[in-house]
Amino acid sequence: MPAPLWPKLFLFGFIAAVVYADLKRQEVPYFFSLGFLVLLYFQENYQGLFFGNLIVWLILFLLIKALEKFHYHRPAFGGADFLLFFGTALYFEPPRYVLFLFLSFFLGLITALGLLACRKINKDAVLPFAPFIMAAFVIAEYWGGALLKMYWSFYA
Repeated sequence: MPAPLWPKLFLFGFIAAVVYADLKRQEVPYFFSLGFLVLLYFQENYQGLFFGNLIVWLILFLLIKALEKFHYHRPAFGGADFLLFFGTALYFEPPRYVLFLFLSFFLGLITALGLLACRKINKDAVLPFAPFIMAAFVIAEYWGGALLKMYWSFYA
């Protein structure tokens, strides 16, 4: 019997709400982030990989906080962004979680460089980051296995 479609529809609804809120207000309400995490918990392939990914998440958190303090002198990430990162740490297995992290920052970097090249933003502009987190989540969820296989085939 196939898995019910409603959990995925609700999940994509929250993804759309998170992206819209961050693009519109440059702030994601905690309700959207928490709703996304609750819906992740009810997905059929929820792994519950808390302790395995917690170390990776804590290292990332400390690196980003150090970068914020010494380079930006202001917070660069909102609390909802970290909540989204943490929730996906509970959802993905470690290789796919690392892919998710890489894709989040890579998509943000490519977008920022493109906007800078087109002179749509300046170097001090603040870009909403939740859309990149959500795009990376969708890519890692649906194409992550294939991307990881391609990556490992280069190094096998």
